[in-house]
Amino acid sequence: MCRAICYVLFLVFFVSVVPLSRAVVVEDKSGDYNDRYAEYASQNVLQCQFKYQMLVKDNTYDYIFSKVTVDGVTVAATPNIVASGSKSILYSFDVILEPKVNNQTIVFTFLEQNSLALVNYDISALCEAPPPVSNFSSSELYYDSSTALLQAYVFFTIKDFRRRYAPPLTATVDSTLYTPLIVTPVNQSTYMVPLSFTANGVAKWNESVLITLYHTRNSVSVSAFRTNPIHTKIGNQGSIISKTYPTADPATNEAPYKSLYCLYQVEFPLNQNTFSIFSSNAGDVSKPVLVLGNLTHSTFLIKSYRSSSYSLLLDQKVDDSFSQTPVDKYYIPFISVSKIFFEGGILIFRYNTNNNLESKIVYSYDDGTTGRVFTFPYPYGFCSGNSSNYTKCYDSYLSNYGGGSVTISANAYELSAISNGGILITNTYDTTPPDIKSVSSIQIPNSPYYLIRMRIVDTESGFYSFDVIGNVSNLVSGNINDGIYEFYVNPSQLYTFREQMMCDYARNCRPYLLDNYMTTNLDTIPFHVLKLDEIKSISFEFNDIDVSNSDFKNTMYIETNSKDSAKSYYPEIGCTDQFFSLTTNIYRGKWNPVIQRYEIPFNIPKNYITGHFVFLLKTYVSGYIPSSSLGSLFGTNAQLRVKSRNGDALGPMVKDIIMNPSGPAIVSTNSLSLLWRLKIVDQPNGFKKGLVSIKSTADLFVFNYTLTSKSPDSNGYVDITYSLDSRCKSQGYYISYVYLEDSNGYVSIYDENLLYGSMTYLGVNPMIDYYNVTSLSMISTVCTNGIVDNAAPSLISFSFDETPVDVFSSGSNTVRNPRNLVVNFETTDSNGILLKALPMVYIQYPNFKVEAFTSELISSTLTNAKYRCNVLIPVGFGYPYGIRFSIFGIIDNQSNFRGYSITDLKNTGFSYKLNVTSSLDSNSFISILSTSTLYSRDTEFVIQGKQFLSGDLIEFKYDNGTIDIFPPSLITNSILYVPISKTITSKV
Repeated sequence: MCRAICYVLFLVFFVSVVPLSRAVVVEDKSGDYNDRYAEYASQNVLQCQFKYQMLVKDNTYDYIFSKVTVDGVTVAATPNIVASGSKSILYSFDVILEPKVNNQTIVFTFLEQNSLALVNYDISALCEAPPPVSNFSSSELYYDSSTALLQAYVFFTIKDFRRRYAPPLTATVDSTLYTPLIVTPVNQSTYMVPLSFTANGVAKWNESVLITLYHTRNSVSVSAFRTNPIHTKIGNQGSIISKTYPTADPATNEAPYKSLYCLYQVEFPLNQNTFSIFSSNAGDVSKPVLVLGNLTHSTFLIKSYRSSSYSLLLDQKVDDSFSQTPVDKYYIPFISVSKIFFEGGILIFRYNTNNNLESKIVYSYDDGTTGRVFTFPYPYGFCSGNSSNYTKCYDSYLSNYGGGSVTISANAYELSAISNGGILITNTYDTTPPDIKSVSSIQIPNSPYYLIRMRIVDTESGFYSFDVIGNVSNLVSGNINDGIYEFYVNPSQLYTFREQMMCDYARNCRPYLLDNYMTTNLDTIPFHVLKLDEIKSISFEFNDIDVSNSDFKNTMYIETNSKDSAKSYYPEIGCTDQFFSLTTNIYRGKWNPVIQRYEIPFNIPKNYITGHFVFLLKTYVSGYIPSSSLGSLFGTNAQLRVKSRNGDALGPMVKDIIMNPSGPAIVSTNSLSLLWRLKIVDQPNGFKKGLVSIKSTADLFVFNYTLTSKSPDSNGYVDITYSLDSRCKSQGYYISYVYLEDSNGYVSIYDENLLYGSMTYLGVNPMIDYYNVTSLSMISTVCTNGIVDNAAPSLISFSFDETPVDVFSSGSNTVRNPRNLVVNFETTDSNGILLKALPMVYIQYPNFKVEAFTSELISSTLTNAKYRCNVLIPVGFGYPYGIRFSIFGIIDNQSNFRGYSITDLKNTGFSYKLNVTSSLDSNSFISILSTSTLYSRDTEFVIQGKQFLSGDLIEFKYDNGTIDIFPPSLITNSILYVPISKTITSKV
């Protein structure tokens, strides 16, 4: 009898094979990589750096590599074993040839280890110097006002280049305004030259530019051409209406921020795009981006690195400048001498500090393996004390495989740092990385996704991860030493980083090129990504679109040079913001047999800034092609032009802060509440959601207040309240973090740590109108209780069911999910526990993988507090080495805090570890882990899980009591693909 899965959801309506002596077979599996010209290794040295893959097979004898000769001369060619089997070995070779008029003969020689017989395999290869350039053409210089990219683009084509892969070129320019970036081939004969602006030649921005091309590492010019000036009108008389750059003390002009964020409001008489550039005396340049308004009433957002003076140029006719005094160190914490040691499989790191900023911990090893960098937010690692002096403790649960010593350093945004080394003692040494033994794939119907099935062997520490593809949680059969894994992936998302590292628990890693053969069976991962040179044209169903106050549904059409008989591509665009820092949506298309083109439906959000719609087109080899360059490649119809009367690409802003009390808050025998009223403004998109954090200066507790679209009152104000206990300690409370998001997904972020950080965060500072948010928003409290208490609170119980957990199960209808673990604990302090501070429970397993869970308060007395924490262990987490626990964030009313690391819990006798098991191969329970979103218009969906079997059925139970049963058309161990044979209109 087949099983039925009950699922509840809601509807949202050229290969040569040469047989040699005996049974030996050598196959050349090199592909088209060597279809390229010689390249310059130095000024006068041309070389072909060819790559070969050779598969050697023999059912009886064992052959190994011996040598490589070119026209009878032995050359250096170090082999790399890609994969090995019981009767075959797959080698890769790098062979260097000099250019010759005629073909050269490469002989690969293999040695039979028992008889010492030699077997040769010959290949004819042509190493050809690049031809002289005679057929050259170039595009116009293009500048895109719609994005923050500090680049202009020009494309050129050399039709003399006829090999599959274009030779690398470099470029120079005769202008001080530009620095040429990497010349990028987009196909076998066309290149793109991005030109980056410099601060030295700003006044020459409207001049033409001479670009000279060279073969890389050679100084003889192969061609040169002059571009047109940037197409924008000169003399556009604009007027600066206002500017906001409140990152300096109004009295001293000192600026502690590591970066500058500035808003300029400008009016222009002409409705046209404007050239703009922002520069500093340090030589940094940035590009003002239109984020609010339109082409005549414009608000520009500028992001720049910190300097002492700045200047703005808008079409040469609008010029502005201002200065600041950078402050190198706004806050310098002390950090004491640390200690590091290894005990019972735990790497222990301890130090004292008064740092109240976010910490960054760097782990590195002397055995040649890659170090790891982690940022731990509060309260992880805060062990005992208060903000004036406390102990930080980091315990790391490590694998018992691997050798060498480890060095750890800790710092707070480069303001202070320490380091120390310790011997990493392990039980066993494992120096061999994992090995892929087989790869197979199944395409999910009507989808770009594939189910990639691999057998991976690592006989010692065991397989751990395969970069972005997956990890041990994808195990479906066997174990980490020899297991079958199923990875649910979109191969097109992997090609950008085609080299992926496969690692084991001992940090041994093997690189795999995903578009090469991976095994002796010549298994590969399927790649179906559209190549740029296959595209004939790009257009849109609609163009020149007005999106004022309303979204617009549109479709991109891609016509190819030759019709794709397999219709296997799923072209993809990623829509992003003007700073390319936020990918708002990814849209995938498919082949339309009626119009014989690929089509990608997508949405243009309301109030999109007037200009070109910004997106990235994914193509093979070339990577992501910015939409700004498509016009030069495929004509003006390849760019989508949009306009809006009142564009909005700016996150919400805080325009008023009211505090109560406005002065010191006196807390006597009664409790007291503190209030911050913030006025949030976002026009015209409208505020959607946010979060405001209040931080206390002594215990460093962070209270998070969540905002929704309904939080602001009719005037846009939101109230943030914080209640105080009468047993409190005198200290200050202030706004430490603000995250605001509008209805189109544009965000603004204020973070006190960004005083010391970089420019990498999204959006703009919503508190840009205020210089020192910490001091401005600080409410000082005076607690009159007379209590003097410097003793940290303590943990009096911490327990959970220590029965080993099956980390690959999700339970069943009658058996609860075993990965749902309940941790119960109790804390105590003579002056009471700060109840609003909910402690965090952390779980970790080898290789520094840490997960955090917030507890909930169950009951409390004047001195004690009981908590429960529901820990949902991620699938495969801890397998097979087990899980270790820690807890941080216990705070008393006198602002003393306490945390317990792994070893602290162990040494105090509390539960601290949990063994794990696996039910894989037992078919005991189905584990449904996730499903694709199902809408009423869909005709299929995908269920991801574990231990599915042939014959499984999907049962739909409707609200009206009826039942439907659908058989999956595709079943693997971890995937069910279910086509729905009817239109579903009722809730399921």
